Amino acid sequence: MIYPEYTILPMLKVFIVFGFFYIFLPSRVIVFSKEADSFLDKVFISLTHSCFITVVIVYFLSFLKIYETVSLIFCCVLVYFIVTSGKGGTFKDRATALGIKWIVNILDMSEGRLGLKQEAKIRIRRWFKSFWKNIGTGVKNFFLKPFNGIFLFAVLVSAAYFRFNHALNHLYFGASDSYVHLAWTKYLGDNLIYQDGIYPYGYHSIISALNKIFFIDPYHLLRFLGPLAGFLIVLSIYYTVKASFKNIYTAWLAVFLYTFGLWLPSGVWRQISALPQEFAGIFFLPGIHFLNLFFKTEKRIYLFLACECLALTVFIHPYVTVFLAIGYILVMLVNLKKLLVLKNLAVTAVSVALSVVIG
Repeated sequence: MIYPEYTILPMLKVFIVFGFFYIFLPSRVIVFSKEADSFLDKVFISLTHSCFITVVIVYFLSFLKIYETVSLIFCCVLVYFIVTSGKGGTFKDRATALGIKWIVNILDMSEGRLGLKQEAKIRIRRWFKSFWKNIGTGVKNFFLKPFNGIFLFAVLVSAAYFRFNHALNHLYFGASDSYVHLAWTKYLGDNLIYQDGIYPYGYHSIISALNKIFFIDPYHLLRFLGPLAGFLIVLSIYYTVKASFKNIYTAWLAVFLYTFGLWLPSGVWRQISALPQEFAGIFFLPGIHFLNLFFKTEKRIYLFLACECLALTVFIHPYVTVFLAIGYILVMLVNLKKLLVLKNLAVTAVSVALSVVIG
């Protein structure tokens, strides 16, 4: 029998730290454009930026042999202040993004006329009232709009079950490659960036950063990040198809076909294990979507996002880079008229070339 402390608790820890570090924190800093109005927009944009920056920082610190918890946190805070300074934010704006405003609100409540206890009761009561109202609306839409509700939920639960079932029922990794990645993650954590004639993948940097900051055993990270990456691939399909076609039925059908089309063990087994190729696959369709958005809106932030996706695939697994490059070429051919505008051609060529060189 496998006890919860070896299954559910480690899995929840991995989910929380991954979501907090690679999605939630970046989303507090990034200024999203009006096109990025959905939850999944924010998820994949935040994930792209944070993974790219993390890999660069970890490689840089390891190369200098100073890759430790304190140096990694220092570099993350430094990047944060550089980004917020580039946006012209004041110190107050930066503090607000970090959550300092919550602390100030608590202090204000404690000094208020009713005191902290009474103020907290009033606010909690208001929050619960609003929460139940939103829950009621959500449940209603859950059944009235099934392809964006119960049908989608059923497919996503099935996709999660196929991928997490092995990790929850077995203590060993699904693929032997994961043991090699476990060793490389530990090498990198010891500032060994060049071992036995090989450099580590960017994938090892992403795992090692969570280990350094949150002190979670790399074994647990590798055990659950594999299926999590597989599930994020499913979400990336839904996100890209829905954003491209503006149709929830098409998006649902794409996810349904992908989920149940890979039901056979030969299709799912790679996504139950921590493998770089599958993690790089998370950025495949979003990268194509971002490049297409650049040509549609001519906003360079989407070109830079597409280039970050390209660099990440080079960092993590070049096999995905080949297919992503083919996808980029097709997008460019479709938007050839806009690409041949000198300004667009110059910035696209320089950005893509630079992302490959960095990778």
